[in-house]
Amino acid sequence: MKQLSMAIGEFLNRLPLEFDELVNCHDVRARQVEHHILVSCHGTMKGDLPITQIHDVTAALEDRGRKNFRRSTA
Repeated sequence: MKQLSMAIGEFLNRLPLEFDELVNCHDVRARQVEHHILVSCHGTMKGDLPITQIHDVTAALEDRGRKNFRRSTA
């Protein structure tokens, strides 16, 4: 799980090139709960963004992470 956490963190921290709103992601943790892998992290966004935009970017980042790591976690 530690290697997966590191890989996800590296992946997410390359995304500011595509998501200008994202400053960085840190404290990435992957853990297995029953037959599922759950991932959590802390993300820093630019401070002048409305909360609705932050939610939209967060949802897009979650989708990208799921698509990118789906095969490696299945």
